[in-house]
Amino acid sequence: MKKNLLFFVLVMGVCTATLLVACEHKHTGGAATCTEKAICSICGEEYGEALGHDYGEPVYTWSADNSRCTATCVCANDENHIESENAIISTEVTQTQSNTQVELSTFTATFSNEMFTSQVKDNVQTKDVSGVAKVNGVGYDTLDSAIIATGATDTVTVLVAGTYVLPTLSMQNKNITFIGEKDVIFDCSSLNTSHLYAATGATIKFKNVTLKFDNETNYKGFAHTEKTVYENCVINGKQCLYADSEFVNCTFVNYVDYSIWTWGSKNVSFKDCTFESGGKALLVYADTSDEISVKVTLNNCTFNDDNTLDTVKAAVEVGANPKSNTTCYNVVMNNCTVNGFAVNDKGINTDTTFYGNKDSIDADHLKVVIDGIEK
Repeated sequence: MKKNLLFFVLVMGVCTATLLVACEHKHTGGAATCTEKAICSICGEEYGEALGHDYGEPVYTWSADNSRCTATCVCANDENHIESENAIISTEVTQTQSNTQVELSTFTATFSNEMFTSQVKDNVQTKDVSGVAKVNGVGYDTLDSAIIATGATDTVTVLVAGTYVLPTLSMQNKNITFIGEKDVIFDCSSLNTSHLYAATGATIKFKNVTLKFDNETNYKGFAHTEKTVYENCVINGKQCLYADSEFVNCTFVNYVDYSIWTWGSKNVSFKDCTFESGGKALLVYADTSDEISVKVTLNNCTFNDDNTLDTVKAAVEVGANPKSNTTCYNVVMNNCTVNGFAVNDKGINTDTTFYGNKDSIDADHLKVVIDGIEK
């Protein structure tokens, strides 16, 4: 009996020692997270400590109009753990608007989360000077008075959306830029002799505005100007050019006639422009009996024809003045796209919808280069 008891005690001791040895391994494997401990890959037990959150400096993002501000913190241990809050915004006008000063305001963003601190944007311009238009930071109640205030070289910024008629006030020999938005429209359909000659010798630039001409009336334009430049403009109707002209990123809209007639211009360039037409878009034609050279350059332009007109015209039509057979025309087209239009078989058939030679101008007086290839 004593032997059996001794044997039992010995066996139990060995088993207990074995179990103790088995459970005294070093935990390994697994990965702790921000909120949970690592799990041992051998025994499946938790071990160590959770990492906890490690939030860096907050990032504050304001909306363009400063009406919203969002604070965001991302945990360095887990990018999916994000603290974010939209602030309560308060606004205080710190400088009142007048015709000589802009309105300034201070915006304050406050948060309830203690992780975020209040943010302040001081003296932000919230309104331009008062008036219809401004010149050199001063607002004027009418476009006329703004133009009167211009010097030899100035910019007139139209502040209020609407339709305006360029006055007959003298802009002669000045360099004036008119800036607005697409809802600022210059109505040029009523241009008469007094308007036409008001800008003699002037360089006039239009930017971000719409110009409206009659759809079919000839000779509407800015006569005797030194140069005209149009950037990001919409041009409705038919315009005749009287000076060297540049068009950049402009859209021409006329479904019943040409959009542009080069008329008195010797050098015209179009870049990134779109012609929306009914089958007639650009007429290259010089009304003179003098021996002159006319160059028209088109880069990255698109011509669209919705077939409103029952006409056979190419995108660019070149015509000869019957008063002169000495005018030389040079047309260069690079990376242009023509949708619709027709091969004009009148005059010399060019066998292309890109340009037409409707008056049979000879090779000595007409040179056309399309994508580097002379036609």
